[in-house]
Amino acid sequence: MKKSILILTFLFIVALIGLNSCQKDEDPIALPTTKALVGSDKCATCHKPIYDVFVESGHPYKVMKVVNGKQPAIPFMPTAIVPDGYTWNDITYTIGGFGWKMRFIDKNGFNITQVPGSQWNPGNNSRSVYNSTIPSGTEKYTCGNCHTTGWKSVKDGGKPQDGLPGMDGEFFVGGIHCEACHGEGNVHVAAQTAKVSVPSGLNVAVDKTTALCAKCHERRFATHDLKQQTSGGWEMHRSQVEQLSTNKHNTLTCIGCHDPHASTTKDELAKGNGIKTDKTCTKCHTTSKFTTNMHYGATCVQCHMPQTVKNGISYTKYKGDAPNHNFKINTSATATYLTPDASNVVWANADKKGSTLDFVCYQCHKDADNVGGTNSMKSRAELATKAVTFHK
Repeated sequence: MKKSILILTFLFIVALIGLNSCQKDEDPIALPTTKALVGSDKCATCHKPIYDVFVESGHPYKVMKVVNGKQPAIPFMPTAIVPDGYTWNDITYTIGGFGWKMRFIDKNGFNITQVPGSQWNPGNNSRSVYNSTIPSGTEKYTCGNCHTTGWKSVKDGGKPQDGLPGMDGEFFVGGIHCEACHGEGNVHVAAQTAKVSVPSGLNVAVDKTTALCAKCHERRFATHDLKQQTSGGWEMHRSQVEQLSTNKHNTLTCIGCHDPHASTTKDELAKGNGIKTDKTCTKCHTTSKFTTNMHYGATCVQCHMPQTVKNGISYTKYKGDAPNHNFKINTSATATYLTPDASNVVWANADKKGSTLDFVCYQCHKDADNVGGTNSMKSRAELATKAVTFHK
């Protein structure tokens, strides 16, 4: 009996020693001490509902690699037309294409310029010339700050992407992905996996200010010169912060109106909730004068955000292909929205009274020259008389 007890005791002690030995060999999970990019696929593991909305917006497709001579897959985009004299085998990357213009990078990493069709406009399947004065194969690609995630220019120590001499930097992934806005996620992912807290200062960012969006949606972000920049008589794209600065809505943040993960142009098809409906405006403008007496079914966005911006297409002289963000309407019958000066085109209405009635109303109505929409012809005087009765 004593012998059996001794044997059992011995075995118990051996097992206990072995267990302690195993525990000592298992070091606690060591979290990274510096940040690094991991990719949106990692984010999708825990944040799939947000990710599913995000991948049906335009941000992830700002730069897409051409693989095996095939057009990159971009949601809601029709078949693209490549520049004259090129096939998909001659193109390494595409730039843009989600709703607005697409441009192309050649097999050496340079922007394709000067060639007919060097810009394709999916909005109406038209083609135009990008940078007609610059010979194709000479303009380097330098726009990675706003078109890619993890961009590092050659000047800052980066190497040409894929070894292509025309690429003036390298990037982690093409397009604006989760970490372009939230910061590098490796520590966050490791901590979530280990079910431990993230060390202070190493978590991903949650920046809800306009300053984050302004890095790409303010054309002179470096100097914060909010003079509106235009080209060819149209307001330039990617200048929403400048437009917003012209009126009392400048206290709004971008995400006050927009879901930053969702599409603003394809929300009726995508899973997201953009700004195509009036729901966003009426969250703040709740009184009956804003919610009734709408003009023949016109929406807030149609009237208060006329398409004075041109990305690639101007449908008429009153309608580009993107809305402005100044929101106000100038009801004067004679006011001019934009006027040339010695250097550029600037705000004509220095008192910042807003978009003029020609851009607002001739989206639907026609002017005396029969230019505009398909509805009745109206003079500027008639438009002004009617406009002052709205929201009364």
